[in-house]
Amino acid sequence: MLWQYYVFRRGQEIHSTWDLLFAHRPIRLLYIAGSGFDIRTQKALKALADSLREARPVIDQAKLLLVAFTGYQLSEELQRQTAENAKALAEIFQEFGDTTTVSIGSSTPEEDDISASTALRLGIERALAVRGESLDSLVKFLA
Repeated sequence: MLWQYYVFRRGQEIHSTWDLLFAHRPIRLLYIAGSGFDIRTQKALKALADSLREARPVIDQAKLLLVAFTGYQLSEELQRQTAENAKALAEIFQEFGDTTTVSIGSSTPEEDDISASTALRLGIERALAVRGESLDSLVKFLA
């Protein structure tokens, strides 16, 4: 399988990777993106959407998981841009599947700061809770 090997491609090279992943079988897609104010995430998702439209794979299931980080002080302008970016990402993805947003804090009641792995675990738990699912269902989805 492709993910057993380290693959790093950028720019137009990524399309050949997607072509390999989408070819000859139904796909289950979980796309994870930050829902912050950086609009470059839209460019990457648009490229994927274009590839999906061109390749026309059979999509069993597709989900966009937007990750929002809380606990940061942003100006009103950046807050507005963040909301617009999240909306644009959901709109790009809507023809393929559902969007779920999870918020991850920069700390928990038990800790001042949390590690990346703890933040990821908390985010996954929250994403599953929003959808009324369990970790087992995520494992099944990814299998």
